Amino acid sequence: MNKSTGKKTGKKGVSKKSKVKAYNIFITSLTILLMGGGIFWIVYNAYVSTKVDTSKKTEYQKSLPQLGDSISHNKICMASDIFLGDKQIEVLQNSKMYFACSEHCVHQLGIDSIRYAIDPVNHHQIDKATSIVTLHPDNTGAVIYFESKDSYSKYLKALNDTAKVK
Repeated sequence: MNKSTGKKTGKKGVSKKSKVKAYNIFITSLTILLMGGGIFWIVYNAYVSTKVDTSKKTEYQKSLPQLGDSISHNKICMASDIFLGDKQIEVLQNSKMYFACSEHCVHQLGIDSIRYAIDPVNHHQIDKATSIVTLHPDNTGAVIYFESKDSYSKYLKALNDTAKVK
């Protein structure tokens, strides 16, 4: 015991209260440092992944065919109705060739309703394997199917008229 202060002290003359206080400050500082580091790591990774996603999206959009161009069937996934650019998996159904991007989509093309689309001009149900395909104007990579060259031509005319108005 310290005779001048009346407090209990350890072997070296430091009070137990000051040891506990120093330990608490150390633990609090360490906790703040670790939590701050964790938050920084989360924010940094979110930033990097967003930057990568944005660059991939920009690269993908640059690879898209021109709006109104006819697209080869083997460059699209007919189950998800999206342009992929590379040759896809061939799926033979009812003596017609369809294309899919994955095993899941191959199975989806086994469903009759997936193999058909609605022509946006004349609203007829059409078989995707015998259709004319072009990019959707939303520039996301989605595709549109047309029943005939006539229907496709009407669509292109309407698309060009809309572009002239803008």
